Amino acid sequence: MRTNFEIGRHIVEYEQQGETRAAYGKELLALLAERLTAEFGKGFGRSNIAYARSFYLAYQARRPIVQTASGQWKPASLQPERPFSLNWSHCVFLLGIKKADERDFYEIEATSQNWTVRELKRPFDSGLYERLALWLDCRLMPPGSGVLIGGTGHSAAVYRHP
Repeated sequence: MRTNFEIGRHIVEYEQQGETRAAYGKELLALLAERLTAEFGKGFGRSNIAYARSFYLAYQARRPIVQTASGQWKPASLQPERPFSLNWSHCVFLLGIKKADERDFYEIEATSQNWTVRELKRPFDSGLYERLALWLDCRLMPPGSGVLIGGTGHSAAVYRHP
């Protein structure tokens, strides 16, 4: 995990000079993949390099890099959110989830329930996050409001009844 995070950091901070995208993006990833494969062997294909870049962009606030030992101490309120506890296959799946809140939800559930990637895909495919969010919205609505939950306007939306 740390290796992929650092590869992503290198791509964004050094190769792209901090920009989210490089002007020559696809060529850059292909060249880096060739270089890393030549130096370290298998596992550094273009798609894996692209995932490492996306991983860094999605989780760059998770683990700040410090240069000194004194820079590592922080009050509990400033500690990084959570350590990376899932394997790379889990993270590649989670990167496909665009909403950060939803991605965090599935990461926490997969970690606490010790889900395999296959077990993680099952609740995702069934829309567990959306169903729970809808259920929580229903419970938090004031009684008798009759407000449309979710604000979608679709016929499948749920109404709160008094």
